[in-house]
Amino acid sequence: MFASTLREELARRQGQLARIYTDDDLGSTAGVIGVVRGDIVILVDSIGYGPDNIPIDSIQYVIVSP
Repeated sequence: MFASTLREELARRQGQLARIYTDDDLGSTAGVIGVVRGDIVILVDSIGYGPDNIPIDSIQYVIVSP
């Protein structure tokens, strides 16, 4: 079952690898869901320059690895 909100679902999946697609022109960001706090998701061990802070309102969709 899925949680009733995206924030709750992301919080439930902390520690899992995910690719998050946002509404900006940057495409997507991949990493491990580290923290879900307020309106922000922090991906740790992300591919790139370090932790990424992603506003939940900007997320279009998420692919989570099992």
